[in-house]
Amino acid sequence: MRLSWLAACLALSVACGSMRVQPIIDSRAQPLVSPVDLLVFAPHPDDEVIGAAGLVRRAVESGKRVLIVFVTNGDAYANAASALVHRSVDELRAGDYLVLAAARQREAIDADRILGVNPRDLIFLGYPDGGLAELYADGGHDRIQSPATGLTMTYGPVERDYHTLAHGKPAPYTREAALADVQEIIENARPARVVVTDPGDLHPDHQATYDLVRDAIAAAGFKGELLTFVVHSGPGWPWPIGATRLESPGHRRSGSRSRPWSRLSRSRPSTRISPSSIHRSTDCSSSRS
Repeated sequence: MRLSWLAACLALSVACGSMRVQPIIDSRAQPLVSPVDLLVFAPHPDDEVIGAAGLVRRAVESGKRVLIVFVTNGDAYANAASALVHRSVDELRAGDYLVLAAARQREAIDADRILGVNPRDLIFLGYPDGGLAELYADGGHDRIQSPATGLTMTYGPVERDYHTLAHGKPAPYTREAALADVQEIIENARPARVVVTDPGDLHPDHQATYDLVRDAIAAAGFKGELLTFVVHSGPGWPWPIGATRLESPGHRRSGSRSRPWSRLSRSRPSTRISPSSIHRSTDCSSSRS
């Protein structure tokens, strides 16, 4: 699919979908990435809220700088696209998934603003939702194609993709390009803490996001603290079902492994932000010693 077609789809409400995609917003000022205290990598918009909302809110309240990076636009969720454009899943077209991407970018901006994160501190990489595992597994230079949009290069329907903002053109859907973007962000952000989905998470995109971040922090010589969180881990997760208990989660199974977890409690119960359970990684050589 040519980028010219994408540009037309993003500008008009033609056959690409029944909802109009708003013009691209370029709200950033240079430099694109500056030093931060907390750097969060989310495979899709909403994962950062599900897994690390308490950590993000606490950092903001203590005056720390937070940067959130979305690896994909979350554009491959067929049921959500169907509900959004009022078309059955079987009738969805590539442009309908672009409409979904725009909606999810806007939702991420709104949700993280509630946590206290400025939209300028959100980065959208624009790699393929539902295709990160394939992208990571392919060590060659051949770009993969998004299973939803049909695209082979990074994009952003509301906020431009990072590579276009930083380098003037989109990046191909290859492991080499994705790893370079992630590493560049880590090197420029110089965070004390990096937070990402756990390798035991059962979602392939979440596993691949961890793999990209693990490789990037090793290449960047990151010496800070690596924390991970789980969103998908099969029956019995999140633990416990229902309201979170007050005791520490301790060792809980994540994917196929039992892992130590820490519980982050909110000091002010009136704040409507859920506590988070996070794992302090001991798997990565670049974790804090």
